[in-house]
Amino acid sequence: MVLLDRKRPILLLTLGILLLIPGHLHGSEIVVEPEISEVKVYINGAEVLRKFKVDVPQGRSRIIVQGIPSQVSDFDAYTSQRGSDIRVVDTSTVTRYTTEPFSEAILEIDERIEALNQKIRLHEDDLKSIDMELKFVQKLVEHYPTHNIHQSTDVATSVDIADEVLNLVRNRSKNALEAKRATSIELRNSNTELDSLEKERGAMGGEQRRFTDLSLGIVASQSSTTEFVVSYFVRTSSWRPRYSAYLDSNTNKVTIFHDAVVYQRSPEPWNEVMLTLTTANPRRIANPPQLFSHFVDKQESVSAVAMAGVGSRPRETLSVSDADFAEAAPSVETASFAYTTVFEPNEPQSVDNNNSEHGIVGLGTYEFNDVKVTTTVIPRHDDLGYLAAQFTFDGQFPLPGGNMRCFVDGSYVGKVIVSTINPNKEVSLPLGRDDMIGVTLESQGGTKGREGFFRNRKVEETYFLVTIQNHRSTPSSIEVLDYYPVSRHDDVEVEVHSDATPPDKKDVDDRPGRLAWIKTVGPNESWKIVQRYSVSYPRDSDITTSYNR
Repeated sequence: MVLLDRKRPILLLTLGILLLIPGHLHGSEIVVEPEISEVKVYINGAEVLRKFKVDVPQGRSRIIVQGIPSQVSDFDAYTSQRGSDIRVVDTSTVTRYTTEPFSEAILEIDERIEALNQKIRLHEDDLKSIDMELKFVQKLVEHYPTHNIHQSTDVATSVDIADEVLNLVRNRSKNALEAKRATSIELRNSNTELDSLEKERGAMGGEQRRFTDLSLGIVASQSSTTEFVVSYFVRTSSWRPRYSAYLDSNTNKVTIFHDAVVYQRSPEPWNEVMLTLTTANPRRIANPPQLFSHFVDKQESVSAVAMAGVGSRPRETLSVSDADFAEAAPSVETASFAYTTVFEPNEPQSVDNNNSEHGIVGLGTYEFNDVKVTTTVIPRHDDLGYLAAQFTFDGQFPLPGGNMRCFVDGSYVGKVIVSTINPNKEVSLPLGRDDMIGVTLESQGGTKGREGFFRNRKVEETYFLVTIQNHRSTPSSIEVLDYYPVSRHDDVEVEVHSDATPPDKKDVDDRPGRLAWIKTVGPNESWKIVQRYSVSYPRDSDITTSYNR
């Protein structure tokens, strides 16, 4: 393998010219520098592929693949040729430094950055050592007065020992605190200098001063022209689906445009490469998980386990509510799909590595006719109606969950988050507020008092009127949601009054007491719903209201 010598520019220039020739054979080594040909982008991470063809001689040879950034790892190399005529039998990597004029300054500043990092690590070690010394002094103060000083029967001796201990503590703690203060100042100054150097280094440009040479050992039963693939994984890239949904309320037609956005901050840009977007798992783990034997033992008390010896830990049974878990769990965005879906844009893409968004359009367009459009009203929540379109997704492949921008009759109404949409499944697509539906809720008085002179019970009555107004020139399907309280005690009774409007559905979505009134309201027509019920309970008690989501 040819090593680059920074002091021999003529040799460097000659070698650089030779490297411009793909598949250049140097002795028993074939030196190539292939461009990125394809990138497979996952929900988390990306696989970069460099493909190249070389004339492989019979027997043993070696291919040196150059031009790979030194920051990447997790290499894989293989031949796309089927059969066992040519095999990759070993791989190794060597870091190569560029010798361009600008790299001298970069190398110098990198050396200064590395020296500062070592200095900072030493300061941090010193601070840990000083903290240990202060803890030792604290233990000394706690130990000697109770176990050493009072053991002496001579009062004068006790006073001398006490003075000696106090002087020792005073001097040791003073020296330690002074050293900690000075070390902290040096650490702060070093960090400030490091920040300045790193900013200066970043302003020098995006060129890399280090590259990785990947050496491939090849065995061929016969000479042939063969295509090889070198791939490596980068974790600083990802993609997310992005959808736009358009509803035409006059024809009840929904059109969904499926696009994507790619993020990447890898060590190199992707210039005019074929991108593949996939929901597959990129962990490259081929083995299934292992299943171990599980045993059930009698649980001892916490105190018994704690006394079992050093290193043993008591096992506790915890009861954690959903609210506690939601508050304690870290907020981590995750993505999981039951199916692997692959999307291949038709044209090559160029994606810069500055972590900006790169949009890709045209992954799919889906049209749904005669969609059932319903406006849902929850009057006790607010005076708004919310549109939703119900249809069956007839696509061939699942659509991964993501953000969807919603438009109704050409106007943007908001953004929603949709879960994975699977083929042949019913979809309810929220489409934001319905400004063409008016909602009013009027209290009809509700009462509180006793129920009779002898029963000694309290009564709380809920009584209101809901009016729905359709301002469209076409009929609108309306769904009104409300509830009756559900008693879980014999002493608490719920009575629905006879003048209340009977609901069309009860226990909606298997939620006890949840009600739904459903009606198609004509153009410029109104619909009135009376909601009236009473809750009675013993006078000497109170009631509390709880709910589940």
